Amino acid sequence: MAVFEILKRMKPLRQIEATELMVAANNYTSAYATALLAGTPSNELTGERKSKKVRGVTQEAMARMKELARLIVTD
Repeated sequence: MAVFEILKRMKPLRQIEATELMVAANNYTSAYATALLAGTPSNELTGERKSKKVRGVTQEAMARMKELARLIVTD
């Protein structure tokens, strides 16, 4: 799935946050965008799809990604 298709599954403000994270990490891959989508709270997703489970991502890995995203945004 292309990065823009992944971003379209997020609400506009979350799209901005996600792209800022991508710029800060200098990582523009669809895998990273998918990880950001998986870490997006349900209330920040568009109504068309609420499922955000990603194969191969453990709860521990998800928690680490959320913490990293929080650290990047607050810096």
